Amino acid sequence: MNKLIIGLVLALLLLSTAGIGVATDNKPDNAPPDVQKITFVHYAKSADNSKTEWDEEVDVYKLLPSKVKWYDTVEYEIYADGSGLNKKNTYDAISESLQTWDAETSFDLFAKPKWMEGQASVTPGELDGKNIVVWNDLGSSGIIAMNTFWFYRATGEIVDSDVEFNTYYEWSTTGETNKMDLQNIATHEFGHNGLNDLYITKCTELTMYGYSGYGETKKQTLGTGDISGIQALYGE
Repeated sequence: MNKLIIGLVLALLLLSTAGIGVATDNKPDNAPPDVQKITFVHYAKSADNSKTEWDEEVDVYKLLPSKVKWYDTVEYEIYADGSGLNKKNTYDAISESLQTWDAETSFDLFAKPKWMEGQASVTPGELDGKNIVVWNDLGSSGIIAMNTFWFYRATGEIVDSDVEFNTYYEWSTTGETNKMDLQNIATHEFGHNGLNDLYITKCTELTMYGYSGYGETKKQTLGTGDISGIQALYGE
């Protein structure tokens, strides 16, 4: 029994250090008993200089356990304070990121987001029934963005999702080489609608690859594996 417990602890540590979404139980007292929280952390990484070249035709995806997914259309609220970006460009980039996924499935996954003025009225990461997009100080440890969501263990239904972009980085809507491209990173974050991160080398060109870098724009469009994954969850 002791060996089993030690093995489980080591497995969880390996998952957390790899940047994979980690399930936690720090839910509010009034939360339903079977609700679970997962936070996905999107890390910065320098360009891969390996000689092997891959492309978007790689048909690999990874679902969350028990097919965790949305059951109803999702509406996000955008709070862009701290982004340093133009209002229209910010809204358009996030809207396009959502539409990129919506276009590949018959399920009406994402509604048009709402633009909200000022600071967020709720705290990101909390179970409050609000799906928000915000800019926050996430530190300078290579974290570009995070998506924290809650789901029911029994059914897999996602009920709350909050996306945070790190104010440590400068942001762009035009793919500037020394900044993080909003549409690129947002498309990846909204892929956590039931899809897990990918970390194997041959998946570097897919949207759900778990690392990004300055000026990167390739995640704005979906690869074969990304499309296969979203259709496995929500239909063609």
